[in-house]
Amino acid sequence: MNLGKQIIPKTAKGAFWLSFWLCLLVCLFIIFVISPLTGLSKHFGKANDGYIQIARSLAHGHGYVFEEGGPAVFHRPPLYPFLLVPITFLPDFYQRPALILMQSVMVGFIGALLFQIARRLFNISTAKAAVIIFLLYPWVYWNAKNPMTPILQGLLYTLFAVLLCNELFDTDNQSDLSTYKTKSRTR
Repeated sequence: MNLGKQIIPKTAKGAFWLSFWLCLLVCLFIIFVISPLTGLSKHFGKANDGYIQIARSLAHGHGYVFEEGGPAVFHRPPLYPFLLVPITFLPDFYQRPALILMQSVMVGFIGALLFQIARRLFNISTAKAAVIIFLLYPWVYWNAKNPMTPILQGLLYTLFAVLLCNELFDTDNQSDLSTYKTKSRTR
């Protein structure tokens, strides 16, 4: 059996694991191989939209601020910094790999959910193609290695699409809707 057939997912679970491992390995390669060659730091800098700074402030009890004593931050959504708080308790060297692990899990779920949507709306060939196209998108890896929200946003959008797809194509809901339409016409 050739390697391509073994790697391409046949189930949502396979799409999860392919997405997770590919994201994890590519991002670790970027920070441990490419970053040292280019002189980029393995640690978080100040140019990450402030999410890691907010998480550090929360972890140290300073509130939802960029730095101790600073003004409250209203222009950053609260969910993502709260997800980062446990990472801030790790030594600096382990923070970015831990972030990559967390983001890779989210990328895995995005891959699995994409697979489910495409299989439900189209067929398994389209589901496979959707996951492969998603994993070929280079910004996935750039975003997954940084403490920024696009991966979480993508996961939430994809989850919403799956829930919407389930609601719209659920046969029980369709029969309820047709019953409602029939009752409303008889009035």
